[in-house]
Amino acid sequence: MTGTAPLDFGQLFARNAPPSRPLGTVRRGTYDFAVAYPDPASIPVDELVNELRDALAEEGEDLAEVQQFQIGPSVVLEQLG
Repeated sequence: MTGTAPLDFGQLFARNAPPSRPLGTVRRGTYDFAVAYPDPASIPVDELVNELRDALAEEGEDLAEVQQFQIGPSVVLEQLG
């Protein structure tokens, strides 16, 4: 897309919003509480798999519902005129 002006986001921010900070290197803390690194041997994989299998067998059909519309493209075009 040649000849297009850059996007101006100036009107999207409040007048009293603090100025943005430049992106830079992220300073990491001594301790990272957002990520966990558990001992792999402590994860009960077999139990998790069994419980997931039971849950899917019990409620799997209802986990994701898909709407069944009785309207097709021809009806939409008809209504748009």
